[in-house]
Amino acid sequence: MYKIREVTYQEIDIDRGQLMTMAEAGRMLGITLSGVISAIERGGLTEIVDDEARFHGRRLLLKSEVEKMVNRKLVKNVTN
Repeated sequence: MYKIREVTYQEIDIDRGQLMTMAEAGRMLGITLSGVISAIERGGLTEIVDDEARFHGRRLLLKSEVEKMVNRKLVKNVTN
């Protein structure tokens, strides 16, 4: 059995304060940039593309999702 990965884009109006860079997320989570990308690909984090960044294609993340992931990680470490 094979799976097809479909990527869709929709326009949203969101405050910049609700977003963070992938580098910031990596530092908060204590993982590498490739680890952040893996989390996006697994569906654990939502990628937001900044159209105003033009050809740079800046990829941002929802700060609330990253914070939830940090909290889950902390809870997991405490219970182990």
